[in-house]
Amino acid sequence: MHARGEHCALLEHHAPNGMVSDPFRRVLQQHDDFPILSRGQGPGPLTVLHMVGASDLADHDRRAHEWATAVWESWNCEHERVRLTLREAAETR
Repeated sequence: MHARGEHCALLEHHAPNGMVSDPFRRVLQQHDDFPILSRGQGPGPLTVLHMVGASDLADHDRRAHEWATAVWESWNCEHERVRLTLREAAETR
């Protein structure tokens, strides 16, 4: 769930990397069980192998963003659950 939360923060809110660390820490402290998330489709069109062959740092960053977007979209049926979990954790500071 942490990775999906990071994608939510980074892709939807253009938040800095690590923005959701504190909310997720609170989620882990408040809950000892989590629902199993399900992906509506397969893993998406890109894998970590999309990173192979990056020609420079800018290309690496572009490929990482494309991969992150593909991962986040592959979990689109769980987006609202991730958003709600982050929102609730942020409200319990």
